[in-house]
Amino acid sequence: MEYANAQCNIGAMGVDRGMVAWGTPSYVAGAQLGNAIGNAIRQAEFKKNCMIMQGWKQVPNTQKSVLATSNLPAQQSPMQAALTEWGAASNRCTVEKDKAACQHRDQLEIRLKAMGAHI
Repeated sequence: MEYANAQCNIGAMGVDRGMVAWGTPSYVAGAQLGNAIGNAIRQAEFKKNCMIMQGWKQVPNTQKSVLATSNLPAQQSPMQAALTEWGAASNRCTVEKDKAACQHRDQLEIRLKAMGAHI
């Protein structure tokens, strides 16, 4: 994930648009602020789409409060759990030549692709 994120961050630097503004200092400042907000939105959209194209999908934050849930153990999403299980099955399949693990890996791959993962 770090490699994909770094690649998307580098690409996002190229989506900024420049601006030119003439007028009162407050008008120019407002135009610069609007341009900065627009650039931030373009960068976020580029990063999101870039990560999706590389097989990563952003999961919405469903926690109501970080403070209220900070003492709870971290739980994996269904996709994260399936990816972890797929990785373990894939290792057993390729390293140990376990046929049952290969079948399990293939079933998990179908389920993960249905969830939107690119394996």
